[in-house]
Amino acid sequence: MVEQLLTGVVALQVAKQHPGGCLLVRGALSAGDKASRARKQVTDCLTMAEGAIRKRLERARAEGDLPRHANPADLARFVMAILDGIAVAGATGARRKQLKSIADVALRAWPN
Repeated sequence: MVEQLLTGVVALQVAKQHPGGCLLVRGALSAGDKASRARKQVTDCLTMAEGAIRKRLERARAEGDLPRHANPADLARFVMAILDGIAVAGATGARRKQLKSIADVALRAWPN
C-alpha cells in the first residue's frame, strides 16, 4: 500500500500536465500565521490524509501485513513527511530518478 502511494506521488510530480509540488504543502508553508483560517483549512486536510493512512495501516497490522510492534500513527506521520518531502523536491525541479530514490530509501526503512 505505501509503496503504491509513494510510486503514485512520484509519478504525479513528474507528470507534464501537473505542476511540481502539492497545493496543500505549499499552502501550509505560506498560509500565514498559525491562527489564520486558510492555514487551519490546509492543516485540517493534511490531518485527514494522515488519519486515512493511519487507519489503513491499522488494518494492515490487524491483517498481519504489518508487524504487531509497528505503530500505525508513527508510520502515518512518517509517510506524510516523505510525501511532503517528495512534493517539495518536485516543486524545486527534482527529476523522477531523484524522487524515486527518496521513495526507495523510505521503503527500506519500512518495518518488515
